[in-house]
Amino acid sequence: MPRQVILVLGMHRSGTSLLAGALAHLGAVAPRTLMAANEHNPLGYWESSAFADFHDRLLAAAGTAWDLWSEISLDAMDPTTLASFEEEFRTLLGQEFGAAPLVVVKDPRICRLVRFWIQQLEAAAIDVRPVLIGRNPFEVAQSLFARDGLSREHALFLWLRHVLDAERFTRELPRAVIQYADVLSDWRSVVRHISSTTGVTWRTMTPECLAKIDSLVQPALRHHLVEQSPLDLPPLLARWITDVETAFRLLATDTGGSREQAQRLLDEVRQSFETVAPMLEAVVVRERHRTRCQVDASVEHARQQLQAATSETLSLRQQVTRIDADRCRLLERLSQLGQDHAALQRQVAELAAVRDELHERASHVERHAEQLREHELNLLSELDRLRQWSAGEVAGLSARAARAEKEVQALRHSRTWRWTAPLRAVASVLASPRDEAPD
Repeated sequence: MPRQVILVLGMHRSGTSLLAGALAHLGAVAPRTLMAANEHNPLGYWESSAFADFHDRLLAAAGTAWDLWSEISLDAMDPTTLASFEEEFRTLLGQEFGAAPLVVVKDPRICRLVRFWIQQLEAAAIDVRPVLIGRNPFEVAQSLFARDGLSREHALFLWLRHVLDAERFTRELPRAVIQYADVLSDWRSVVRHISSTTGVTWRTMTPECLAKIDSLVQPALRHHLVEQSPLDLPPLLARWITDVETAFRLLATDTGGSREQAQRLLDEVRQSFETVAPMLEAVVVRERHRTRCQVDASVEHARQQLQAATSETLSLRQQVTRIDADRCRLLERLSQLGQDHAALQRQVAELAAVRDELHERASHVERHAEQLREHELNLLSELDRLRQWSAGEVAGLSARAARAEKEVQALRHSRTWRWTAPLRAVASVLASPRDEAPD
């Protein structure tokens, strides 16, 4: 079975990311280098950033851009340049999808490059299965105004170019035409319709995969809802919009009669649109050139201001460097002073402790000295008392000694003393020590 590529074709802000993500969850292989999600598409773009860059360069080589609507003719491009792009296309296809049997490719720019894509894929024997998704063009216009600042008329011309080219060059292929609103309301019916009209068989229909798609399909992310078409459009543009919307509703029914009627309407709009599109685009290009010149002048002025600001910034940075150096030195000095202060505080604390100890010792010494003074007074009083007592005692002893002396003198002169003299002599002899006999 040949490889199949599902080309999701739709104008910017038309739900192509949501559809591509849902098909990827059903088993179609998404590109390896996915564009990152952002505030404009928080659930992701499901788009190859490498191919997006490739498309922008290919459009520029063809003399246009994503936000212009003139018809592209790659046949008019330099053959060597075109061949280089074709070779790069084949390389990117292999890098992004490898040999996967079923892949899904999405980038609104492909609407304008759909012939190129079909030619390259068919040359590689790969079956192309386009899925065209439409959205109310006025919702698209409001969304593009919010995202890119494009005027309503500008956005509507872009919408016409994208949907007309996508439909025109996929008529001979097995394709499905769906609406963004239907994906939001009943995506299961939409993928069944895609499968039945394109012949693609989904490879994964597990409950887990279906739950992932349910989380991806969030009606709350549909902003800029328009219930009724504006009435203030230029008549020709209003008729083009009405006819194309009618044709796409007919294509969605996928019946022979409705398909032919839709294609006639689209061919008529295309012929009329191609007549005036180059002139309208030329006005936009001239205005864009004028705006670009103004922007360039503003940029040059801003560049000069930037140079002056840069020079001033350099001078300020040098001053800041010097200030930082001074600040570092001051911080070092402050740190040293802090250390010195801490050391002095420790010394002060130590001296205070010594002072308190000396004060306590002095108080103790004073208390002891007071006690000694009191004891000294007590001793002096006692000494005085003892002196007085001893004087009395001495006087008494002196009197007694005098009396005793008189009595002794009297005794010695008495006859008794004389008579007892021999007895005293014997007693003296008896009292003297005797030599002991030897052993």
